[in-house]
Formats: sequence, C-alpha cells, structure tokens
Amino acid sequence: MVLIRSPKGVWRNHPAEWLEYQEGQITPADLDQFSNEIELHADRIRRMLDELMAMKSVV
Repeated sequence: MVLIRSPKGVWRNHPAEWLEYQEGQITPADLDQFSNEIELHADRIRRMLDELMAMKSVV
C-alpha cells in the first residue's frame, strides 16, 4: 500500500485514481498528515461499527 498526498488529501493507491495523475500534484505524505488521516479513518470505522452493532442488537 502506498500513501500519498494529493489535492484530494492523503489516500491509498487505487487504480482509478492514477488515471488523474498530473506530475507535480502528487508528493509523498508527511508523517503528521498520515497520522491525522489514519486517525480520521479509524474514527469513521468506529462510528460505522457502533451503528452496525446497534442495528444488530435491534434485530
């Protein structure tokens, strides 16, 4: 997995995204950006898991 910084933020390499490649727009992500993006992603996953578990308890 490659993590890079682009105008869209830090994201994981995805084949469709590479079609938009323009030299100079994509640079290596720095550690702070990487850490922040991972924490945001983990928070979204935690919220989704909480919602799924709540739905499961209703069923």
